[in-house]
Amino acid sequence: MIQDVDGIEKRVDRTNLSADDSQRDILAQKLLLEARESLAERDNVAAMSLATKASTLLAPLPKVADSASPPAP
Repeated sequence: MIQDVDGIEKRVDRTNLSADDSQRDILAQKLLLEARESLAERDNVAAMSLATKASTLLAPLPKVADSASPPAP
């Protein structure tokens, strides 16, 4: 799950984020870092909870186009 959220975080298009979206992005990055730290400490429950929260924050943010996907018609 953390790897999936990490992939989403890397695809966020940060070029034109509003102030609110920028704050949401920063918070999501902090939660993702805490999730990795929890996983390193073998606290899987905390890691999953933090990763889920980060995913929820990242979901509405604009993403850069995925180069592996064909362009939309």
